[in-house]
Amino acid sequence: MQTGNPAKQFLRQYRSICGRINALAEAIDAARDRVALAGVKYKERVQNSPATHDPIADAIAEIIDETEALQAVQAEASQSLLQILAAIQSLPDETQKELLTWRYINGRSFSDIAARMNYSEPQLYAIHANALAGINRWIEGHKECEIKGI
Repeated sequence: MQTGNPAKQFLRQYRSICGRINALAEAIDAARDRVALAGVKYKERVQNSPATHDPIADAIAEIIDETEALQAVQAEASQSLLQILAAIQSLPDETQKELLTWRYINGRSFSDIAARMNYSEPQLYAIHANALAGINRWIEGHKECEIKGI
């Protein structure tokens, strides 16, 4: 069961995917750190006895797996961004487009957007509500295209 406004759910998917990209990039960095550390430990162990377990190979395999996962999520982010930008571009009002871009693409707060756009927050909330209504209409018109995230 879906809750909330479908337009908000649709528009928020890009920022969510960006969070997943950051998490995967951190996992790759951590795996690379483990490779470096394992390399030092492995060298010491090889000098003293034959190795039965290869921690470097394990760490490299982990990096490869995480890198593939990161590339898949980056591709998903690109597709999501294209859909969201198409939906935003469909709006007739430039102020609505700017507001949704600041909010859902750049992740800005309403107070920051209000200062940037020279509107009060209540004015922005009204513009936002009208923009979401337009995005909901766009989503309804594109349901057969299987929009992700809603």
